Amino acid sequence: SWYKYAIGYNQRVKEFLNNDRKLNLNSAKTIAYKEIINHLSYVSIDALKKRTQRAFVIYDLFKAIGVDKIERIKSYTANQIA
Repeated sequence: SWYKYAIGYNQRVKEFLNNDRKLNLNSAKTIAYKEIINHLSYVSIDALKKRTQRAFVIYDLFKAIGVDKIERIKSYTANQIA
C-alpha cells in the first residue's frame, strides 16, 4: 500500500542520514529515489517523486484517522485521495 511505501521511504532516508553524517536531507532523498528507480525502471524520477508526494498525503490521512480504516477504502485511487 502507499501508506507502507511512505513509511519505508522515510525509514530508508533516515538510514542514509544516520550512516553518513555528511549527507543532507535532499541528498538522502535523491539516493533513496535512485535506489527505488533501480527496481522500477519503467518509472521516471519525476513520476516517482510525484507518487511519493501522493503517498505522503495518504500516509498523513491514515495516520490521523487510523491505519485500520485503509481496508474500508475500496473505490479510490491514490490520485483521487491526494
